[in-house]
Amino acid sequence: MCLHDWGKHFQKVFGFKTKKPLSFLQFQHLIYDTSGVHPATPKTLSLWLEKHPDVKNITDVKHNNLKVIKTLNKQYNFSTR
Repeated sequence: MCLHDWGKHFQKVFGFKTKKPLSFLQFQHLIYDTSGVHPATPKTLSLWLEKHPDVKNITDVKHNNLKVIKTLNKQYNFSTR
């Protein structure tokens, strides 16, 4: 999922607070019910980046950032964009 945080940013986008992160399935349902918000997974982000080669992807992973970047590069070839 592409989301800055589960605190203030989540509340600003979705209009309510959550005590803990939602499951992926819960988050997907919420996105489809929220106007102006689109689902973003590594796969959909990869496809979007292919269509927008001038855009840079900056990660802000809270834990294990380097591991996540390496995984994204390996599975989706993000490093060549």
